Amino acid sequence: NLDVLFLRGDPVPESRERRWTKDVGIYFGKLSVRNGVLVVNDPDGLSGALNESYLDLFPEAVRPVNIITRKRSEVKKFAREREKFLLRPLRWSPDNEEFLVTGDDLPNLNQIVESLTRDGYVIAQEFLEDKANPSGYTMVLLLEGSPLLYKGKAAALKVIPGQGRGSLETPHLEPATLSKKELRCIEQAKPKLMKDGMFFAGLKIVNAKIMEIDVFCPSYLSQIEELLGSNFARPVIEALEKKA
Repeated sequence: NLDVLFLRGDPVPESRERRWTKDVGIYFGKLSVRNGVLVVNDPDGLSGALNESYLDLFPEAVRPVNIITRKRSEVKKFAREREKFLLRPLRWSPDNEEFLVTGDDLPNLNQIVESLTRDGYVIAQEFLEDKANPSGYTMVLLLEGSPLLYKGKAAALKVIPGQGRGSLETPHLEPATLSKKELRCIEQAKPKLMKDGMFFAGLKIVNAKIMEIDVFCPSYLSQIEELLGSNFARPVIEALEKKA
């Protein structure tokens, strides 16, 4: 007998060799729900979060400006309105490339858009930068819509990418203390996450705005535990036991 099914994958191999896993996982999750099994995250909620447009369903105050399109003219218009922006496939995965487009890239913008739209739509997203952590971001793990806590510590860290464009260096990680603005951003996102049954989620935050939401495989749990010396898995298991 199965009491709880935690839908969680490994994004790197799945994006390359097993692209079907998210859809099949959701399908089996729905079958399990019908048989009385507690499934997290809720498979119906996950069905609506299969691509980057999921972020557009959250309040405008907590997300960057973006457009979703296949038209080069619309991407060019978006580019003219800002110094730099992010461009990636709408259904993004770790195997796809994300471009940070600057003024120097505009002569090659047609080729970039053409390569990304071969498989569908792209999302062009406002680039936000934390002056204290240029090109970096805060990663926070959420449990039932609120920061995951253990003995008063929040499961959050600063991610500082390797230097250089397209750098493959391992990011530098530091413990993070969530600011009042970041906590307010999380609180504004909570109602939507709870409505969709997102028991466990990860937010990538820059300047108190959500750049990405990961509800399929929130990362950095083990690194956060190591950095903070805390067992954040414990409250997750305890919450599952209460729900089951």
